Amino acid sequence: MNPLAAVQPPATPTRAARVKPAAAGDMTGPAPACCARGMMLSSGGDVKRTAAQSPALDTGAPLPMIYASPRDVDVPGAAGPIEEEATMDLSALHGILPPVLTPLHDDETVDTRSLAALLEYLIGAGVHGLWICGTTGEFACLDGAQRAAAVRTAVETARGRLPVVANVGDGSTALAIAHARAAREAGADALALTPPYYYSNNQAELLDHFRALRAAVDLPLLVYNIPQTVKVKLDVPTMVTLANEGTVVGLKDSQNDLDWFRSVIVNTRARRPDLRAFLGTRALIDAAVLIGGAGSIPGIANIYPRWCVRCHEAAARGDWVEAARYQELVMAGSGVTAVGPGSAIAQSLGGMKAILQAEGIIASRRLAAPLHTPTDAEAEQVVARYRALVAAPAPAD
Repeated sequence: MNPLAAVQPPATPTRAARVKPAAAGDMTGPAPACCARGMMLSSGGDVKRTAAQSPALDTGAPLPMIYASPRDVDVPGAAGPIEEEATMDLSALHGILPPVLTPLHDDETVDTRSLAALLEYLIGAGVHGLWICGTTGEFACLDGAQRAAAVRTAVETARGRLPVVANVGDGSTALAIAHARAAREAGADALALTPPYYYSNNQAELLDHFRALRAAVDLPLLVYNIPQTVKVKLDVPTMVTLANEGTVVGLKDSQNDLDWFRSVIVNTRARRPDLRAFLGTRALIDAAVLIGGAGSIPGIANIYPRWCVRCHEAAARGDWVEAARYQELVMAGSGVTAVGPGSAIAQSLGGMKAILQAEGIIASRRLAAPLHTPTDAEAEQVVARYRALVAAPAPAD
């Protein structure tokens, strides 16, 4: 059955409806699925443990939840404390969070129907969260309205079953804050923020950037460290400062630097033992768990979500042989997706979109210009390689 014909956009719950603050001291009652795993932040920002609650995400049954009442949060650099409407259970940020591709119409607006179908496909494959408007999602090619539409579609489709993280990076603090406010209005559970791009900001300016956005918008914030595209790398001391002071709750590191990643984890362990640290690379899903990360955010999970999930979950239970088998499958799968004469990013995104189109999940393989959209012949080539790979014997479930 074609998922495009099956997916009907659900009613949109507001964030206030999905994350309803409790009365002071009340830690019972309904709240979203992304808040169901036994950890919350106290009013001082420190981690408090509660009884673990981890019902299956796909049962459709009401889930018991834990959430916090409104609280004031002091953010260094802010004019004063901000009030949070509710506190997300940060332990829900774990595992595989695909940086979701953004299906586009020919006029390069977001195809929300195809996006909803892709999201249902990923959720059905067992992913643990959704990373919206990342690099794989072509966020830098989309205006504010289209970025907000993608976040809104993700929230409507997820329906509280798993957390939605919205990247709000842009070229200045003011622009990023505008995206962050739109993402919060759309119902995002958490935000991710790159350093500003174009100008090469120094580390003091980066501290100001992250602190200002966190003070302006009351959602958990993750650093999105991707120096190969934004030209600026957060130094380890800068990242550690942001984490230890409570400005950010986690990070995605896409630079393939395990020394940097581990140094951050080691230097935040005493004050932030539950820092949500993710690797953004397809070849290190098992390694992320081994060195203390919360999970991975690999673009290739758009087409091999089950392999990525099984790799992470095997590593999380200490089955390193099984994790390595799935990690190597993911790496082999990554090798067949590039297609066309375009840039490396166009070859990767175009190949994945061509596969998803051929599988009936999205309607078009269109990329935002000037990225090269695969021709019919190029799409046929990558789909043939993909189908040959997935038809081969895989590790037993």
